[in-house]
Amino acid sequence: MKKTYFELLILLTLSITANSQILKEEWVVSNNQGCKVLDPYFSEGVTMDWEGSCVNGNATGLGKLTKFIDGEYDSTYEGEYKNGVREGLGKLTHADGSTRTGKFVNGQMTGEGVMIYEDSSKYVGNFVNYNKHGFGTFDFPDGDQYIGFFVSDELYNGKIISPDGTVTYYHKKREVDEIFEKKSNYRPEIGVELIEYFDKYFNRCTKENQVYYRYIVYRADNIPIDTVKTYYKNGQLYAKVFAVYQDYDDEGKSFYEGDAIFYYEDGKIKQRLHLVNNKVSGIDTSYYPNGQMAEQSIYLGGLRNGTCKEWYENGKLKSIAIYQDGYILPDMYVEYDENGVIK
Repeated sequence: MKKTYFELLILLTLSITANSQILKEEWVVSNNQGCKVLDPYFSEGVTMDWEGSCVNGNATGLGKLTKFIDGEYDSTYEGEYKNGVREGLGKLTHADGSTRTGKFVNGQMTGEGVMIYEDSSKYVGNFVNYNKHGFGTFDFPDGDQYIGFFVSDELYNGKIISPDGTVTYYHKKREVDEIFEKKSNYRPEIGVELIEYFDKYFNRCTKENQVYYRYIVYRADNIPIDTVKTYYKNGQLYAKVFAVYQDYDDEGKSFYEGDAIFYYEDGKIKQRLHLVNNKVSGIDTSYYPNGQMAEQSIYLGGLRNGTCKEWYENGKLKSIAIYQDGYILPDMYVEYDENGVIK
């Protein structure tokens, strides 16, 4: 039975909601050994039990870490630690019974792995910071199978094959008749500073056709060193953001983290936001070319959550709304004209 992208996204969201996590690193001392471990998704009320070796005060080698929140069981990690940080092969089991098994790098599950959900859904493919990100397959409980590229746990480019043989194609999160992807076959040299050129749509191009360019050094395939800075053709900074994964051909497939700033061509700030696991979280502020604030919203996990304000270019308030999980709360929207009168 054919499903729309929206229906599939809802199914995926329901599958991941129970064990979704917020990135907040914190060192925690296990209460049974006094051995320190780094919790990349710390929250208040966390306690831990570590079963394994402790070297120089840090969990090291193979072991088992059990995590509790306010005394309630949260998860178990069985695998390798290095100086208190998850490093190597491991398995993470959540309270709902779902599991993630794969490789951990700097405390984060990154690279090829497997995730099995409580409802028997199964993902086999690439991860970035615990998120399904990269090529993989997702088996739904009803027999549908998605094959293709994921971006931050969401379907991006690929196809859905239903048990009755129906095939549905998706390109950049939209249903299409067929998929057209441009491949440049670009394979950068690792460890060397490079200049990459892009057209106005951020397709890779020659120096002569550039609208933007960037200096970048890759320490591994698709993994840049430090913050990525992109410039206008005139040399003015366009954007700076930390890329955990940088796709060579489609900016929409990249995975960004931390503070991001975008600029107008004259150097004034255009937008300032914060990203957690490639999704806007915190305050997102955009500006008019004259420097006047245009909009300011509060986000959590890519969805508006809290107060959102808009202004006219003359500085007068245009609207104010309060959101929850991406939706405006009832009777929580007011719009003004340029004279400050409620519409």
